[in-house]
Amino acid sequence: MADQAVETLSLFDDVSRGRASYGAGPLEAMTTSEIEAMNAVDPFDSARRMTAQICLSLAQNIDAGNRKGRAIANEANQLALLLDQLRGDTTDTDPDESIPADVRALFDLGSVPVPHDPAEVRDAQEP
Repeated sequence: MADQAVETLSLFDDVSRGRASYGAGPLEAMTTSEIEAMNAVDPFDSARRMTAQICLSLAQNIDAGNRKGRAIANEANQLALLLDQLRGDTTDTDPDESIPADVRALFDLGSVPVPHDPAEVRDAQEP
């Protein structure tokens, strides 16, 4: 019964209620279009609907941040991750696996601890 109720709900009921009267920003409009296209291909269950609402809220915040000249990198990254999650593009791989071996070797060179000889420590009172 609950699943039938979810299917009859509009995807974005009352989302504009808290928005200023400026209308949808460019990222919000593109995000809405993308989410509606994904929902048309594979209808969302309630969990994916919640994720879609969060995506829309993030897009609204990014548009507002852009209008005010604020940094939006964190929100943009989170939006991209959530959209990937809605698409089913998430992978459970270790992020280090995507780094080529030669690049990883460079990182390892920078993180090798330098041996420290306690005898090299000098007393601050000695010249």
